[in-house]
Amino acid sequence: MTNKRYYRKPEPLGNVMERLLKRLNIDFDARRIWEVWKEVVGEPIANRAHPDYIKQKTLCVRVSNSAWLQDLQFRRDEIIERINDRLGRPMVENILFKIGPVEQDSSGPQGSDSIPSGPMDQDVRSEIEEHLSKIKDPDLRESIRKAIERRERETNQE
Repeated sequence: MTNKRYYRKPEPLGNVMERLLKRLNIDFDARRIWEVWKEVVGEPIANRAHPDYIKQKTLCVRVSNSAWLQDLQFRRDEIIERINDRLGRPMVENILFKIGPVEQDSSGPQGSDSIPSGPMDQDVRSEIEEHLSKIKDPDLRESIRKAIERRERETNQE
């Protein structure tokens, strides 16, 4: 009797990473919100409010003053619908507006408590480690760990 091992056909690491990140509910495509913000809300609003970070489908938006904050709260549902329509899928379920400094260039996430831009919180790291521990091949496991860490560093530098 021969001891045969059956292996699945190799697939690109990017595909494996994408499935892992989806399973962990980490969406690096959320960065597109910053790319379409001005188009979605228009220049007058974009000059007075911009996305700060997104976490668990709640987009936090910094607004220049309380008058704009109140106005945008009335437009919340419309903005959510337009963002999701523009991105082709539901990436935002809620918007939290807060008063804070608004930079004219809002090309990327600003908050340190967000994925993809900020450091991963301990819960996310633990969940990643739990999934990685199921990978039997130590070289593959370490390669995926390094790829995740590299991606986190890259997004933190942007």
